[in-house]
Amino acid sequence: MVVLTHPRLDSRRRFSCFSSEPRGDGNHDLYTIRPGGGELQLLLSNGRRNSHPRWSPDGRYIVFTTGMAGDARTWEIARLDVAAGDVVYLTDNDVKDWSPSFHPGGREILYLTEGEGHGAIGVMDFDGDNQRIIYDGPGYESSASYSPDGRYIAFSSDESGRDEIYIMTANGENVQQVTKNGGHYPTWIAP
Repeated sequence: MVVLTHPRLDSRRRFSCFSSEPRGDGNHDLYTIRPGGGELQLLLSNGRRNSHPRWSPDGRYIVFTTGMAGDARTWEIARLDVAAGDVVYLTDNDVKDWSPSFHPGGREILYLTEGEGHGAIGVMDFDGDNQRIIYDGPGYESSASYSPDGRYIAFSSDESGRDEIYIMTANGENVQQVTKNGGHYPTWIAP
């Protein structure tokens, strides 16, 4: 049995990319499958824990978290060229980086990183340059994603004492708490 984790459809809804741990060793491979079923296509098996795959808007690339199984300090952000199979590591530092996603325009990548001892929200250019933290609040930020128009970012944070949903402008300003009774894993719905 194959357990699928972090599945995501491409923008044309032709393929779903996901990670799976087929050998039970803690290492996850990346696969695609057509939403209606069909054969699994292995995209990447490199002896690492590959997770949180997200498609680029044009469907040519997948960004994902990669690192050694059991050691979150080794988690970095990488980009896979789907057609060529080439992997480019976009981060290489001493902190945990995880859960990347593309800006709807494809020019930037949003990701989570360790801030002052907790989760923070970072942005980098498509090629990994210009890495910067745009929000490092007093809580642990997680589950960040761009709005369909790219103008806002929704995320979860426990800065109020429990997980709640927040939104802010894409530059990390004008942070507003949206939920009052708890919330996690915000998802945008395009009109």
